[in-house]
Amino acid sequence: MGSTKRQIPFNNNNNDNNYCHKHNNSNTGHEGFDYWKDEFSGKIQELEVVLHQYQDDQSVITVNTRKKIHKLLKHATQLLSHVSEEAQSVSKKKDAPLRQELMDIYQACKMQLETYRLLQQHILMDNNDDIMHNNETHDTLETSRRSKSELWDSDAMEQRYGSNNNNNGSRNNDQRQKVQANTQGKVSSQNSRLRDAMRSLRETQEIATEITGELQGQRVTLENTKNSMNSMKDMTQQAKGLVKSLNKKWWMKW
Repeated sequence: MGSTKRQIPFNNNNNDNNYCHKHNNSNTGHEGFDYWKDEFSGKIQELEVVLHQYQDDQSVITVNTRKKIHKLLKHATQLLSHVSEEAQSVSKKKDAPLRQELMDIYQACKMQLETYRLLQQHILMDNNDDIMHNNETHDTLETSRRSKSELWDSDAMEQRYGSNNNNNGSRNNDQRQKVQANTQGKVSSQNSRLRDAMRSLRETQEIATEITGELQGQRVTLENTKNSMNSMKDMTQQAKGLVKSLNKKWWMKW
């Protein structure tokens, strides 16, 4: 029996996709930040494609695939550093709401990248488990083959060692069952950790989405309040001019 391939718990629902992807088409208004954020999201999408291909392929992951995943993660890290720089370039005093919005998006993207690093580590563990399982399976099959060869070699050998061979066959079956149970236990445990990691990521993304929505609403409210205050200031200036004009002597009004 071959090894059980660990399933990577991707979220395939486009409506609930990752937080950074949600903001690909909703720019924050900060040109530099939006550019690097979109570049980062594009690199994450490339990484997802590679990981999906690995999940669909039941063979052991190749060296080239490991290198490709490592390269994509490294490039995504570099892009994320630019996202951070653009977010921190916004002044706290001049535009605190915008800065907070950008920092929230950056933190969500950072959490996303950390999750994919975790997935990479589990993939390497999965690959090592597959190699070990294949070696154990090969050894078990080889032992079984030798046992069958000895059993079927001659009638005399069968009569002489029949009971011992039956015992050997039973031990081999026990060994195979033990190896399979051990491998399945490891896979189940690692699957559980992966599901927990992805669930934490989704919860973090949902919270970040709610916070960003509130910040955007507050930003609009502040801008509307600022415009109202400017209008009131203009009206106040006009009122002052009118009062000043009324206080003049009647002959000075002409």
